[in-house]
Amino acid sequence: MEQFAEYEEQRRGSKAFPFGLYHLAEGSSRYVMPFHWHMDCELVTVERGSLPLSVDNLRFDLQEGDSLLIPPGAVHGSGRPTGAYRCVVFDLPTLFSPDSPNLEAIQHCIDASGNAPIPIRRGEPRAAFV
Repeated sequence: MEQFAEYEEQRRGSKAFPFGLYHLAEGSSRYVMPFHWHMDCELVTVERGSLPLSVDNLRFDLQEGDSLLIPPGAVHGSGRPTGAYRCVVFDLPTLFSPDSPNLEAIQHCIDASGNAPIPIRRGEPRAAFV
């Protein structure tokens, strides 16, 4: 499923709200997510239906209520979804001060995952935070 990926370099949001928020449903211009990569983290959550997502040649078939945390630098894109999904794109250092314990905890989670995507399945305790 993976193909040529474009580097996406853009500032998201503002200093007061450093997030890119995207809601994608049938008819959206980027409903089928083109393969791309960026140095931001991305949290993808399926609101309804399903989303076949590829991240660094790993395939995830996300269903309603599932999420996937995509680490910085990972090439990702989707096949044809059904329903709707949303993406929150953010830069960790912009979000937290360098000495913030929250930044350290989140960075530790990403590092512990071996920089692999972190699936969050519907019904898991941590899904309550997504």
